[in-house]
Amino acid sequence: MSKFELTENPSILFQKNVLATDIEVFGLKLFDSCDLLNIEAVDSITLEKAPTGVTQLFEGDGKSWHYRLNGQKMEFTFEDRYKSVIAWGGCLHLKNNISLVIDERKIVGIRIYCRIFNFYSDIKKGEIEILLGKADKTEEFYFEEDDALASTRFIFEKKFIAVEFDDYSDKKIDGVFLGKFPFILSRTQNYR
Repeated sequence: MSKFELTENPSILFQKNVLATDIEVFGLKLFDSCDLLNIEAVDSITLEKAPTGVTQLFEGDGKSWHYRLNGQKMEFTFEDRYKSVIAWGGCLHLKNNISLVIDERKIVGIRIYCRIFNFYSDIKKGEIEILLGKADKTEEFYFEEDDALASTRFIFEKKFIAVEFDDYSDKKIDGVFLGKFPFILSRTQNYR
C-alpha cells in the first residue's frame, strides 16, 4: 500500500504538505503516461476530438458516434474515440468511478466521485476549509428553476485540488478534482 493512495488512505487529501501531484488513485497519478491505461477499463468518453472535416456528429449507441464526412454517414467507434482522446486529449470515465483528463498523452486531471466511495461523507461544508486551508476561490451553482443553491466548489489552486459540495440533496462532498479538469482549473495554469 502506498501512503499516497487515496482509495486506501483518504485522509491524504487533507495533509497540509501534500499536492495533487503526490496523490494516487487506483495506482494512477497526475502526469502518468496513457500507456498505463486500458480501453477495457473505460466506461464512457467525453470531450474527444472528432475526425477532421466532420460536418455533423450524431450520438450513436452510447459508445459510438455517427458523423457525416463529405456527405457520407460514417461511424466513430468507441475504439476510435479512445484513440482520439489518447492522441488529442479529452476525458475518459472509468468503470471504477473515476474520470481522467488526458492531454499530451498524459493524465492531467483526476475526478473522484465521492458519492460512490463515501470517503468524506461525514465532512460538513464548514469543515472543508478547516481541513484544506482557505480556498483560493469559491463558486456557487444555483438551479435555474427556483434559484436554490445546488452546489459549492472550493478551489485550492496552490494544491491543484477542487472540492465540490452538494448543498441541495446530500449535503456532503460530491466530488474531488485533482490537477487540471475542464471548467475548474485553467488549461494554461502550470502546476508541475
